[in-house]
Amino acid sequence: MTKADLVEQVAVVIGPRVTKRACGLVVDAFLDAVKDALARGDRIELRLAPALETIASLDGPFGFVFVDADKGNYPAYYDAVLPKLADGGLIAFDNVLWSGRVLDDEDQTVDTKAIRALNEQLARDDRIECVMLTVRDGLTLVRRRDSR
Repeated sequence: MTKADLVEQVAVVIGPRVTKRACGLVVDAFLDAVKDALARGDRIELRLAPALETIASLDGPFGFVFVDADKGNYPAYYDAVLPKLADGGLIAFDNVLWSGRVLDDEDQTVDTKAIRALNEQLARDDRIECVMLTVRDGLTLVRRRDSR
């Protein structure tokens, strides 16, 4: 599915809200990578720090990044991760519909405005291909185009 061996997850969330049926390929790829890493024994590392600091400290390239963290930083996570994403690598952003609040012009909260900004940024970025899955609270899959 991707050309990189390194998987980065921003926030530790794969739970009942992300169903295998709804996004089977992404979940399967992530679970396969975790199983492979566990089998090697030294490939999973727990880091307790702000996500942007953690991303900055990692080299990449990442094959898959799952983002389900503080929504106000979603655009910053994208900016931090994309340069480290492998050609063909995937980023999955959870909660991109934000319970429909992204469509409510009266909602001017920091989180809602940040998710709107991310959605607009993704739509304009020609370095990627993306699709928004409208399951539950929205999941956007971002694939980095080959840089060659």
